[in-house]
Amino acid sequence: MLRIRLFRVLLPLLLIGVVVLLIWAMRLPTPPQVPLDATENLASRVSGGEITEYRIAEDGQLVTSLRLAADFGEECGHECFEARGVRRFELPREGMEPLEIDAESTVVTGPDGQRKMKFTGPVRIIDPGLGLVIDLPHLDVDEVAGVAHSSGALFIKGANHHTRAERLIYGLAGQATELVRLECQDDAGGLLLAARGFLHDGLNDIELVQGVRFRRADGESFRAETSRVVRHEDGRLKRVTAAGNVVAAFRISDGFVEVAGDAMEASWNDAGDVTELIVDGRALIEQGPWLLSADRLEFRASDNPVGGWSIAAHGSVRLTGPVEGGTARVRAARLLVRLDENLDVIEAEAHDDVRFEAPDIQADAAVARLSRSGALDADLRIELLSGPGQRARLAQARSRVTADRIETDAGGNSMFAFGRVESTLLPQAGSGALDGLFRTDQAVHFISSELRGDQDGQRLTFRGNVRGWQGEQNLSAREIVVDQKNRTLLARDRVTTRFPREREGAMAGAEEFIQITAAELDYDETDSRAIYRENVRVVLDEGWIEGDTLTIVQNRSGSGFERLLAEGNVRLEFLGVPDDSGERVSRTTGHGDRLDYIPGEQTLKLYGDEQRAELQRGGDQAGTSRGKVLTYRLDDGTLSVEGGSIISAPSSATAPTNGDAPREKDQETPG
Repeated sequence: MLRIRLFRVLLPLLLIGVVVLLIWAMRLPTPPQVPLDATENLASRVSGGEITEYRIAEDGQLVTSLRLAADFGEECGHECFEARGVRRFELPREGMEPLEIDAESTVVTGPDGQRKMKFTGPVRIIDPGLGLVIDLPHLDVDEVAGVAHSSGALFIKGANHHTRAERLIYGLAGQATELVRLECQDDAGGLLLAARGFLHDGLNDIELVQGVRFRRADGESFRAETSRVVRHEDGRLKRVTAAGNVVAAFRISDGFVEVAGDAMEASWNDAGDVTELIVDGRALIEQGPWLLSADRLEFRASDNPVGGWSIAAHGSVRLTGPVEGGTARVRAARLLVRLDENLDVIEAEAHDDVRFEAPDIQADAAVARLSRSGALDADLRIELLSGPGQRARLAQARSRVTADRIETDAGGNSMFAFGRVESTLLPQAGSGALDGLFRTDQAVHFISSELRGDQDGQRLTFRGNVRGWQGEQNLSAREIVVDQKNRTLLARDRVTTRFPREREGAMAGAEEFIQITAAELDYDETDSRAIYRENVRVVLDEGWIEGDTLTIVQNRSGSGFERLLAEGNVRLEFLGVPDDSGERVSRTTGHGDRLDYIPGEQTLKLYGDEQRAELQRGGDQAGTSRGKVLTYRLDDGTLSVEGGSIISAPSSATAPTNGDAPREKDQETPG
């Protein structure tokens, strides 16, 4: 009975102990899947190359977990694992697919997140996310630093390109993978070199630093200190940015455009054609013989279906290129250019402090516009516009023009100026100082409403209230045409001229002026003749002359004129002979068909071709004379009559007041 009672007491106690042991056993950590001496088990399990996850624990705590396929693996000490014949080791990365690593062997030390791994080679890394295969001699992994790195020659294979480098630093925590001394070559023959490179999207997005060089088989190239190269999925260029002493050449249309600057950005379309080129800082674009520089240049393909390009240049713009006979240069603060598909200029517009220079032509303006209507330089038109604080100016050959608006061609063959036109004709090279209508050794100035220049600026047509002057000589009309080559001048409508004359003979040394008004003026400098037509009136210090036509023969040896010839309805009035006090009180008037006045001889001849000429003298010599030819001397009042008579003469009872009575000749000569 005692035994039965004891059994009844012990049995529940034993059952309770078993339950406690079971509960305690369930709370223990899972034993490691790879025990310390389970190498044979491990080797047999990975011999088929299957990926297996191994969990290693110490003192009941998980130390690390590995996913790999290898021929052999074992723990090699405290927090240490070694494998050989590694055919696939999965290396985790933040936010990305794990790297797949093949190697001859690997040693892993440290707990998860703090592991160090050393793979010996040859080593191959497969990046499934970027589509890269990297062959390298060895690989070291530091999870604390978040990088995998290798030194020595390595090779990266992409879908459309491959790269060689001397060092690799692979980012495991989201940072870009770094290559040192890389050499990247694509399947199209493109070669990219740099001291360092960072892979942001594999070889399709590379950031390059120091000594960047790129060239392609088709001739496109660039070099810079830093760059970023982005490619399409098929390996073709999509976008390139570069900085630091950039020099580049890109194929555009059937030629190349060369650029240089502090920074550059270029873009390509899906067809592989350049669509945009932006250069910043000391920017320069060269296309054929044309060179364009500025602080910033923007070169873009046009959206127009027929093609073409546009250029926008900003800040310190300079443009140089060849034109007929030499080189053209443009300076401005801003320039906009539109080109056709062959990169020929269609139109352009320059702003702010614009200056244009070409052989025998210079121009300044606030705004300048250029347009082309054909293939020749003469088809290239330039428009210069004034703005606040700056007027349009043009210098061509001997001409200098300022106006509100000026139009010309690149060769300077023709020119138009409008609005408050101010012009200057410079002295003719090698010319003497002979007097004509204007002296050839001094500048002549004009103001007008309009101006047209033809024949390379040799022929100038001024219109609209024109006034020209040189010192005290001046000319005004509604229209004036100056032919510098043939040395002629034409003036039309309300013509007025005024120029000084130096008297000869008894009046030598006296400064006087001759003023002439007419409807027209034709002047030929070669024979020093000025012909005035229609309603001509000449005002002299000694009198005035009117007629239908007036010819003045200029004095080649001094100021004024040698001879004055009037024709058609000639009328005149001259002051009489001075009295004892030197005053000219009396006047001599007359009319005829023609007049010949020689001021140096103080003689005038009045001709009556259709009807007899007539002179009427006042004062002591009062009287009227008629004849075919009347010759009158202004210095002494002598009158000679040919083919006529003196109708009336002073009374014999009236004594002359100024000496002997004048002699009358041929008073009754037959007509």
